[in-house]
Amino acid sequence: MGKRIDLTGQRFGRLVVVSRERNAQCGNSRWLCDCDCGGKTIVQGSSLRAGSTKSCGCLETGGYKHGMTYGSPVYSLWMDIKKRCYNKNYKQAKDYSGRGITVCAEWLNDFAIFHKFCMENGWKKGLEIDRKDNNGNYTPDNCRFVEQSENKRNARHTKYWVIGDRKYRSSSLAAEGEGVSRGTIYSWCGVSKRKNGEYRSNKECYAFLKYGEI
Repeated sequence: MGKRIDLTGQRFGRLVVVSRERNAQCGNSRWLCDCDCGGKTIVQGSSLRAGSTKSCGCLETGGYKHGMTYGSPVYSLWMDIKKRCYNKNYKQAKDYSGRGITVCAEWLNDFAIFHKFCMENGWKKGLEIDRKDNNGNYTPDNCRFVEQSENKRNARHTKYWVIGDRKYRSSSLAAEGEGVSRGTIYSWCGVSKRKNGEYRSNKECYAFLKYGEI
């Protein structure tokens, strides 16, 4: 077996190698790289050494793909989902990289493909990217674009609120549906004092996490 090559610190085009990642399924080495544009990407060592990958996807002869600059909304979105999954210093890393959430290879290494998906699937300024299955990865079949309020309802810590035989997707909706305040909903469901779903006020009320038990 040949000596393992360490690419850490080496530059390839706009990329500087930061660390080694888990090997690809085919056995090839993979490396986490910083791009001069501020992005990060994971690239196979063979692609780096051959010169076939020189950037995180931002580089194209004559400028940036589609004329999208660093500050454009779609480009910023692309950078953000990669930061969530691969930057261990990201403030919510435990909810993304800490749970093994990743960005699919075609998006991770090619902004043009991600941009095309956005344009063909209803993206517009102000919408957020949402994973349909919160435990799934950032892939074309698991992502959609929604309002911020809808995105929050699909968050990992989102609770369903059950009041009798009625189920609500948020405490606000429960309060509106029952004609009471949110504080009353919390009291009925025992959320403010306990988290075991006890019944309150002679109603069968409880709250539970959308993606697991409280």
